[in-house]
Amino acid sequence: MGRASVILRYRLLVKGGLAVVSRTFNDPEAEECVRAALTATGVTGACCVQGFIRDGSPERVVITEANARVSGGFPASVAAGADYIGQYLRGLFRQDVDHDQLTYKPDVTLIKYVETLTTSEGKTR
Repeated sequence: MGRASVILRYRLLVKGGLAVVSRTFNDPEAEECVRAALTATGVTGACCVQGFIRDGSPERVVITEANARVSGGFPASVAAGADYIGQYLRGLFRQDVDHDQLTYKPDVTLIKYVETLTTSEGKTR
């Protein structure tokens, strides 16, 4: 059986489906639910698992989707101390992933600016 490192972050502001404000956090129950989702789906490698945390509900953590790709918010993981890129490349080239390098600090916030600056039709000069 494989091993998964889980880096949790809240999507605090979403624009056009992209998290433009996110913050890392720790939550053992959410982490375990993510691991269970990865085991159930058989996904290995980078995966973006999304869901909701509902306080006061019998099922506090609800997983809604899993996408086998690097998440757009991975810079938050890097800023929080995880060697995300280095370990992703190790896995990609079938080297052992050092999960100790994928630890992170909670409460690191990422703010992204995403905007269309211009569009045009026809000939450009």
